[in-house]
Amino acid sequence: MAMGLPVICNRNVGDLDNLGDWKDTGVYAIEPDTLGFMSVLNDLNALMHIDPSRIREVSRKRFDLATGILLYEAVYRKVIEY
Repeated sequence: MAMGLPVICNRNVGDLDNLGDWKDTGVYAIEPDTLGFMSVLNDLNALMHIDPSRIREVSRKRFDLATGILLYEAVYRKVIEY
């Protein structure tokens, strides 16, 4: 995503399911079976026409290191205060 490319991934792998299907932003989680792969093939043209700058922007908002640090810090502060 940081390179502006769509991401195609299998469901039920790590925490990828928590990302959801963001087909309009380049994330496409599929079932790892024939129907899942066929759905990607059907949508491949649309995936390749997603604006790369939009994909990069979504990845910055979702996976930015500075944001992640702040979110983890907030969780640890709550734990310490508890």
